[in-house]
Amino acid sequence: MGSITRRLVADLHSKSSFLKQVSNVHFMTSVVTMNMKFSDACSGTTTGKGETLLPQEHPASQQLRLFSKVKSKAKSPVSKVEDPKEDISTEFSLDVVKAEIDACIDHLRHELSNFRSGRATPEMLDFVQVEVYGERVPLKSVAAVSVRSSQLLILSVYDPGAVDGVVRAIRESSLQLNANREGKSQEIQVPVPPPTRESVLALEKLIHKSGEAAKVSIRHSRHKGLREAKKAFPSKDDQKAAERDIQKLVDAATVDIDEVVKHKISTLHA
Repeated sequence: MGSITRRLVADLHSKSSFLKQVSNVHFMTSVVTMNMKFSDACSGTTTGKGETLLPQEHPASQQLRLFSKVKSKAKSPVSKVEDPKEDISTEFSLDVVKAEIDACIDHLRHELSNFRSGRATPEMLDFVQVEVYGERVPLKSVAAVSVRSSQLLILSVYDPGAVDGVVRAIRESSLQLNANREGKSQEIQVPVPPPTRESVLALEKLIHKSGEAAKVSIRHSRHKGLREAKKAFPSKDDQKAAERDIQKLVDAATVDIDEVVKHKISTLHA
């Protein structure tokens, strides 16, 4: 009985040792498998099923990284985007203002030249445009104009092929004049009839109206120059100085306009 008991105890002890060894082997296998999965997850490797294991982060580390990003954004300096318009500086030129004012006066002279006065003068035809060989050119470039009497102009056309174009240009102009050609001559006669009292009064009104329109154009040039001066000069003193210079140009131009109007009206009564 005693020997049997000792044999059973020995067998139990042997089985217990074998179970422990099996348990240890199972435990080590599990540990190795977990380590491999963890390693694959960190490196982004692919599982046997074709699925990619992405690295996993602990929620605490995610919050820490998010906090560090917010903190770095707060510390990073904000870059200022400069507006290119801020670098554009308006330049003011008194010569430009003067050129615009002079152009207004030149336009007035051109307009008044179309108003027929009582006497025949070559300047009456200065602004007549003639179409020659498909191009429009000034009449004085294709013909010589002379005065035969106070009521008659004579034109000598240089090119025989331009005679018809000169006649047509004079008849279609705003001067309300007629042009006559005798035969195939290159000479053209332009009678200038004396104006009536009614026509002279009507022309005087038109001349004054043209003069006032020129003054309005000059005032527009003045306002434009003042705006540019205010943009170009931050100093009030510089702005005032520019305003005085512009006003001098306007005053001189106003005198010129009055003289042009006065001279034109005088030709109506000559």
